Amino acid sequence: MGNHYKTALEAAQKDMADLLPQHTAIEKRIALLRQTIATLTALSEDPDPDKERVFIPSGFQRAVRDAVIGTARGMMGTDMALSDAVREVLKASGKPMTPVQVRDGLIHMGIDIGNKYTNPLAVVHKALKRLDGKDEVKRGKTADRKTTYQWRASATSK
Repeated sequence: MGNHYKTALEAAQKDMADLLPQHTAIEKRIALLRQTIATLTALSEDPDPDKERVFIPSGFQRAVRDAVIGTARGMMGTDMALSDAVREVLKASGKPMTPVQVRDGLIHMGIDIGNKYTNPLAVVHKALKRLDGKDEVKRGKTADRKTTYQWRASATSK
């Protein structure tokens, strides 16, 4: 009977090995979509400069937007913890990033860290070090010895 357990264990381990790359690809795609949604949301709310009027979406349009954004809506704007935003930037990149690149990625996502923190780069450094301490990122170095951080594919989804 012990042989059946071993066979089941090996099958489960093989399934896990097959699914992990898909999980990583899905996480990266979700992070990219969150950034796209944040950018498009900001762009869609701009006034029309030719008519100097502000577009106010109808209740139906707001409902459709909210349905499309879904759970990502809660992760955008002021409700998102900085460490979660840093995770999103790293996941979307898929490559090693310096703290400056992470900060720029946050700005690109529409997160105004410059007005919220007196030293935004120090806050990004601290968040990256916390993620490194939790083994969620891999730390490395560039050719010119700058520290980089890359999202670990094996890190649990946050």
